[in-house]
This record gives sequence, C-alpha cells and structure tokens, in this order.
Amino acid sequence: MLPVLLASRDTLLLSTRTSFLRRAGFRTLRAQDLGVMASMARFNGFRTIVLDHTISPEEQQAIIKRLREFSSLFHVICIRTRDVTSQALLRECEACDEDEWKGGVHLLDEGIALLGN
Repeated sequence: MLPVLLASRDTLLLSTRTSFLRRAGFRTLRAQDLGVMASMARFNGFRTIVLDHTISPEEQQAIIKRLREFSSLFHVICIRTRDVTSQALLRECEACDEDEWKGGVHLLDEGIALLGN
C-alpha cells in the first residue's frame, strides 16, 4: 500500500484517523502545518492526501492547486463534515491505492464519495 498523508487542525481527530488507517495496513504521516504539506507529499512518495473538514473548502482548493503543480497523479480526499466515518475514509483510501494511473479529487460528505477533477 502507498502511504497516506493526513492533514487536520484537530489533533485528536487526526490521531484517531491516522491510527485507524495504520491498523488497516496503511503507512501514514500526519501534517498540521499546511504550508509544508505539499512539499511533504511531493518528496515522500505520497499519492493519497486527506484534507479534513477543519481545513476550509477554499484552503482545500488552494492545496489541490499546489499539488497539481507537482503532479496530476495525486488523489486528494476532501472530508467535508466531521460525520464522515473512519470506515468511509478507509474505503476511499483503499480505492485510491488501487488506482495507479490517475489521480482525482474525492469529496467525502457523511460517507458519500463524489469524484471530481
């Protein structure tokens, strides 16, 4: 499995989601500093990046734009509400891990995944 980079401003939620994905077999890294997150993704072999609901949609778009400058192969999962379950996040990370040929933006809202460009 490819590593997953998780970003959040909620330390407890970030820790919980990171631990859940690790138990499922994913290598994970946490980021709370959004300024260095894109560089971390670029130089540490990440293909899946998770941005949670504590990061505003505007900030999420700015991060996605910056990541796209490096590569279009990143999968960016944008969690829109706190109600998204760890199981829904796991399913989305597994789907991203299986897709080696294209990236995309995945919007998670209460467990429903929408794929965008």
